[in-house]
Amino acid sequence: LLLPLQNASYAGVLASLVFYLRRTSTPRVLRQRNDEEEVLRIEGSIFFGACDYLQRLMRQCDRPRLVLDARQVNFIDFAGAVLLQQEARRLHAEGRRLVLRHARPQVREALGRQADEGCRLHYEG
Repeated sequence: LLLPLQNASYAGVLASLVFYLRRTSTPRVLRQRNDEEEVLRIEGSIFFGACDYLQRLMRQCDRPRLVLDARQVNFIDFAGAVLLQQEARRLHAEGRRLVLRHARPQVREALGRQADEGCRLHYEG
């Protein structure tokens, strides 16, 4: 009410963007563990804004197999694909395995376009 209409519109758009990125940069992740594997069920997109958060979660896992249950993942961008490839190579170097379970076709397709020759990411379901 105190700002000119044009400035108030810009402030509103900027505030909406900040709140949206804050909410989507920390997708909901459910964790399940057993002796052989740790399952992270991701409920949200794997995109540049969520990469740091997801990488921290993946680095906390200590089981021989890290399974990312991706049935709720609708979108993955270039940064997300690179993150998964890097983590798959890191786990492979440690004698462990990264598995993507129940990935939707569009997610698999996006990962396939970004995959390099040293990609150690495995798929299930």
